[in-house]
Amino acid sequence: MSVDLTELKRSDFPSCVRLGLLKLEEVLQMPQVSILHDVQQHIMDHYIFCCRDFNSSKIRAVGPVEELVVVRELGQHLGKMVDAAARNTLFITLFHPSSHDPRSGEPCERPPDALVSTVVWWMQGAPGSPPHLALAPLTHPLPGVSLPMTAVPPIVPLMKWCAESPFFENTETASEGQGRRASLPKLTEGDGAFEKGGGPLKGPMLESGEMYSQLHLSILQTLQNVPSVRARMTQKQVLCPKQVTSVVDAVCERIRTCSSNDDSVNTSLDRLAQTILVALHTECLSGSLSDMWDALHRLPIKNRLINTLLNSHEAR
Repeated sequence: MSVDLTELKRSDFPSCVRLGLLKLEEVLQMPQVSILHDVQQHIMDHYIFCCRDFNSSKIRAVGPVEELVVVRELGQHLGKMVDAAARNTLFITLFHPSSHDPRSGEPCERPPDALVSTVVWWMQGAPGSPPHLALAPLTHPLPGVSLPMTAVPPIVPLMKWCAESPFFENTETASEGQGRRASLPKLTEGDGAFEKGGGPLKGPMLESGEMYSQLHLSILQTLQNVPSVRARMTQKQVLCPKQVTSVVDAVCERIRTCSSNDDSVNTSLDRLAQTILVALHTECLSGSLSDMWDALHRLPIKNRLINTLLNSHEAR
């Protein structure tokens, strides 16, 4: 099965992003064929998350300004999509855990604030609706859609962002007024977060720290909502223990190498402990957890909530 990329090859940045999203959406609707996974990745790597110059045929990584342009295009495209299944499939393909895999335990770089805003907007969904869009891979098999590894929700990479974001705040103070504010959709009663023409780049402005707090809250709400959709889930496990362990290792490395204040460390540890506690309580985290507990014990600093988590485990 061939996919025509001729128009994409003739495009420049940022039109290549716009056309790439349309082409990726088209490919995702095709019958499942193994080669389409490579085509999807090629479109993302060469047309969506990069800068193209048609005249010179050169491709380079996007810079900070271009990242905001990419996020704007993503937000506008997602906001115009009416079909919820297609929208969630596209989002999960673009921000799949395999492309942001925290297995190494290395600290991550600060993502653009506008990207975090887009993720929060997507996870929150329409007002009054249960926050479980991130669980879509576990509750909707999406027959006929060539989505790779559909049973892996993109929660752990977002958890990693939240746990490390307090350290970002201390290293980015010089950027005050530039990139520290991003928008979330302003929704009134009866509005939908994904109405045609809507998007995450409209609405009230939020400080970067508050935005990560909202992302953390969205993750907790998603995990708390698991019992209500458990009967429709295709598997019990929501979070991979190995990936959660790597998030703990990344926080451990941050604490060792960063000259952060006590508030930053405490916020990071609180978010880490809260996510694990909720995941354990809702049975989103199961299987072999010995490595995760060992990693928690290795934390150079343990606050009250981390100690509560460890003590509750040892008491069992």
